[in-house]
Amino acid sequence: MNRSQLLAVSPDDLRFCWEQVLANDSWFKLSYSFVPKKRAIQVLALHALFAMFERPLLASDESVATIQLGWWRDELSAKNLPLSRHPVVRTLHACGAFSSALRSSLEALLVSTYRFSLRQTISDESEWRLLCSGLGEAKLRAELALIPVPLDVRPIEGRCAGAGLGCIVMLAARNRERFLRYLPLDLQARHQVTLPDFEPPNSRARAAIAEVRHRGESWFGEQLVGLSTTLQDSATANGDKQQVFASHIVQRLKFQRAMECFQDKGRVEIGSWRLRDLFGVWRGCRQCIKREVNNSESGS
Repeated sequence: MNRSQLLAVSPDDLRFCWEQVLANDSWFKLSYSFVPKKRAIQVLALHALFAMFERPLLASDESVATIQLGWWRDELSAKNLPLSRHPVVRTLHACGAFSSALRSSLEALLVSTYRFSLRQTISDESEWRLLCSGLGEAKLRAELALIPVPLDVRPIEGRCAGAGLGCIVMLAARNRERFLRYLPLDLQARHQVTLPDFEPPNSRARAAIAEVRHRGESWFGEQLVGLSTTLQDSATANGDKQQVFASHIVQRLKFQRAMECFQDKGRVEIGSWRLRDLFGVWRGCRQCIKREVNNSESGS
């Protein structure tokens, strides 16, 4: 992002972006600490857009969700983009973030969010994984689209269910009934759980939550492998790699904290992040980059 682009960004629009992000994700500043300064505003605005895209997942009326997502699709079209009066879109446009890759990823994210918002039930785990992966992969592709080097994103295809599930779990903090709707019927039947079993969680509910946590941990592991492979053979700077790995690690940490609290209390309260979390993310990023370098050297 150059100086002229920085000057083109409105302070009021930036303030609006921060309000949207922090209202949706109190841990954003933890991962934001690892964003290179030259891409800080782009990342902030993108996550503000993520926050606004997630609102239809909480809409009680499916027609409202449909209208909201349709409005966003029109607003982000190439024709309407330069004329947008929305603060988040204006910020992304002003800082030069919109590329064909980003627009394509955002379109995919809208489609994935739309599919989730219209779901009354999810039949089995394969369908559950597919929906979660579509949501997580679209968000990850959007983040990677901000990196100004060509990336082969094929290794992450079908491997981002962890990020999608993490997003759905965080919704439980605001709408437990909707969260249960987003769990597959075969998992609910296997543990014989209904909504009252989670208020507070009984033994059956705790067993169901434990299975969700186990699936999520496994899916986050797959996602990290895909990410490492995508970044390993690219010309991506270490600062950009650190940003991507930090985002992944923070998502996984939030998921772990959320599931621990949900299993214990029947509600999602991840609390505030602490200084030790910052050091943990920093250490995790260093390990990911070091492992990537070792793999690259051994492969050559």
